[in-house]
Amino acid sequence: MSIFLVCILVLALLLLGAIALLGRPHIRMANQGPRPADHPAFASLQGKWPSAGLIIPMHGDRPTMRQAVATLLDQDYPDLTVALVTADASDPATRIAKDFAAELTNVHHVVAGEAETNAQKLHNQLAGIALLESMDSPPEVLAFSDSTHIAPQGHLRELVAPLVKAEAFAVTGYHRVAPQDSKLPTLMYAFAVLGLHLMQGIPMLSQAWGGAMAITRRAYHQYGVDALWRTNIVDDVSLTVLAQMLGFPIVNASRACLVSPAAGTTFSFWTAWLTRQILYLRFCMPGTWIAAGLGFLLLALPPFLAVGLLLAAVLGCAPLWAGLAGIVYLAVGAVLLASTRDLIPERPPLKPWLLAGLATLVLSAWCYLRTWTARRMYWGIKAYAVGRGGRVKQVDTVR
Repeated sequence: MSIFLVCILVLALLLLGAIALLGRPHIRMANQGPRPADHPAFASLQGKWPSAGLIIPMHGDRPTMRQAVATLLDQDYPDLTVALVTADASDPATRIAKDFAAELTNVHHVVAGEAETNAQKLHNQLAGIALLESMDSPPEVLAFSDSTHIAPQGHLRELVAPLVKAEAFAVTGYHRVAPQDSKLPTLMYAFAVLGLHLMQGIPMLSQAWGGAMAITRRAYHQYGVDALWRTNIVDDVSLTVLAQMLGFPIVNASRACLVSPAAGTTFSFWTAWLTRQILYLRFCMPGTWIAAGLGFLLLALPPFLAVGLLLAAVLGCAPLWAGLAGIVYLAVGAVLLASTRDLIPERPPLKPWLLAGLATLVLSAWCYLRTWTARRMYWGIKAYAVGRGGRVKQVDTVR
């Protein structure tokens, strides 16, 4: 039994180490930010940038929303039209959208109405696309962004460049959480997003992320993305599945990385957010969801096993070498977790960061287990009954 438990510890360290090391170059590049417009990488693209339409679904009035949207509208992309989309006129975000649309001639606001056959975010995005396509000169590229992430100057160039070079079916960026305090839930949020970001740097684990995506309008219609999104629960995971079915690559634009300031994060927000991410896999990629479950358990159980082996060895109930293996696991695991702190420019304090990492590894498994019994997907004030492939069967409003 001791040999079996020690093997689990070794496998856990190999998994944790592989994610931390293989994804590190991707994070390093993301932290460098977008390249300037006159960078040699863009030399061959001068005069070739396609017209782009940026669709930004908006909801509520989060403290960072005005700043985040302003950074997206201030991109130095040569030919950009923006659609800001809200669900209804009473949404607080509607006032923000109207203010921007009144200031800037290339910014438009549209009210999408309530979703009935898909997620509200997807419904909003489709309304934004419809607005852009109704114009005299519809954009050649469709880009998507959330309304709560800060966009460095040059973000859109990095996101669109692989499409101009015909290297991709679609392009994705990602985001990093910039913790503004050292409270445990905030650091857990930063750690969990960092973990997902590291996996974006491993080709076999990389997926599209809806907060920063781009696709040509031709491909959007030719390959049925429009029809897919009319009935689906999620934009990015469903697009990833479609790309895999078509055998097309989704290019990860490392430098197209948004920044998400976070402060005062709560445990309820963290658990709801992570559970929702895992549920998307369950609905759209059940095989990946099952495999992810093994990964979650392999990361969550070993800390307890290591402590148990150490105590058992001290009490004479296990061989001394098993107790030493537990110590080695705890030491190496702590070093691996500590090494990820260097990937956060804000450099959170070491001890809170280690605690946040441990808590994330353990509680992520709990969030995964919750998805086994979930009957509906909750997102904002909407509850969705979802079937195979992420198809929405029913939408209810919960107040």
